[in-house]
Amino acid sequence: MHDGRPPNGSRYLSIMSDKATSEARRANLSTQRGFPRRMRADHACEKDTRRPPSRGAVPVTHPSGTVKLTSQHRLFDTMRNLVFIVDALFTAVSAIKNGADWNGMASGLLPFKSTQFGVTVSLPVGALMPAIVNNKPVRTIWVAFFLTKDIGPPLRKTAHTATLPPRILENMITPLYVDFFERYLPWIKANCGGDAYAWSPLLNFGRAVRNWISHHQGCVHFDNCQAGPVNWHHLSYSPADKGRQVVGRDLQFGDMIILLFELADELDRLGCPL
Repeated sequence: MHDGRPPNGSRYLSIMSDKATSEARRANLSTQRGFPRRMRADHACEKDTRRPPSRGAVPVTHPSGTVKLTSQHRLFDTMRNLVFIVDALFTAVSAIKNGADWNGMASGLLPFKSTQFGVTVSLPVGALMPAIVNNKPVRTIWVAFFLTKDIGPPLRKTAHTATLPPRILENMITPLYVDFFERYLPWIKANCGGDAYAWSPLLNFGRAVRNWISHHQGCVHFDNCQAGPVNWHHLSYSPADKGRQVVGRDLQFGDMIILLFELADELDRLGCPL
């Protein structure tokens, strides 16, 4: 299904979980198509039963296969830094686990499951650290997205496994997320206005997550107790959810990467410069 090297932007495919498929059929719902580079699909979230999606189905869009990031992609610096950190930590864990006779590891993929979308996000490991050691520039980063249920033997052969504490993973990505959002915040305010609720729901949700990371340990907090909710796909948070742990619980490492990619696509759609 994937050629591994998508030309001029990756192809996108519809995602429909078994539960959503059956419910969509019963309701005679059809898959929606609305974006030039993406296909929208109905997907049930079984993780957060407090917020069941309408009719049990949630529109989800995300890249499939491998996505090539170069300096012309607004996420290149962010993802390169993230992959450097993940690669360094995984190298250290592997060295300790295998002992003094360890001769290094082959390059491959390190998978991270999304808790919300049934997607596994895989980052490259085993290649960037040697590049740093040999003082070689890194001009390309590949990030792979697969439906978790569709990961078969070809991917497993190049996939590494390791238990990395969730808190450490959270600490890796949250400062990079905040830095990414802050980089474009002046442009967003100048072009979309000072009222965040006049922005697109995605940007407003991204803003809220940025604030919760920076000021509230990733927990829901609204300064205005009358504020409206912020929404992303099936997730919705309002002042009534004050104190709920979002980052590190509802949004884990894989989910945060998907959120970053969707924010980057939204900024592209709005014409934001790199």
